[in-house]
Amino acid sequence: MFRARLLLSCGPRSFARLLQLNIAYVAAPAHEAELRETRAVLDPAAFRAVRRENSAIRLCLGLIEYSLEIDLPDFIFENETFMSLYWAVVDM
Repeated sequence: MFRARLLLSCGPRSFARLLQLNIAYVAAPAHEAELRETRAVLDPAAFRAVRRENSAIRLCLGLIEYSLEIDLPDFIFENETFMSLYWAVVDM
């Protein structure tokens, strides 16, 4: 039901990104559990990468793009300045 409603107003690029963000978010707890099981201690950069996925903020940003009916082109997400701002929002 959610997917059917989502597809009514979600652009193809934002839908593809949202799908990938969902996949990453669902996989994140399993990865964190593996790290916990092996008692791995991550360096700050690796911890930040894990935390970015576990926090679901990226998923929320994808939903914001959908809720505002924005279908940003891929070249924007590939833009270095945009990605710098994007990761700053995620990390904040």
